[in-house]
Amino acid sequence: MAAAGVPANLCHPHVLRHTYGTLFMARDGAKLQQLRVLMGHADISTTAGYLHATDEDLETAVDGPPPPKALLADHARRRQARNARRAA
Repeated sequence: MAAAGVPANLCHPHVLRHTYGTLFMARDGAKLQQLRVLMGHADISTTAGYLHATDEDLETAVDGPPPPKALLADHARRRQARNARRAA
């Protein structure tokens, strides 16, 4: 990290986890649940603590285009199937 120009007070493995979480969620299609699994957290609220959204990130999220209808339909089908499995 020091060789990459990271200040000495930030050269800690935990800083890498925060950076990884933030950069992972910046990818198109990234989901917090995926990151939770990758980081090995039992509770998603732990994972959320690793994300650091900037004002620009928040503006892009609000001003960006809506998700495609096919993505919304797929999500609804997966949720319905998951709820059916839980009810069984």
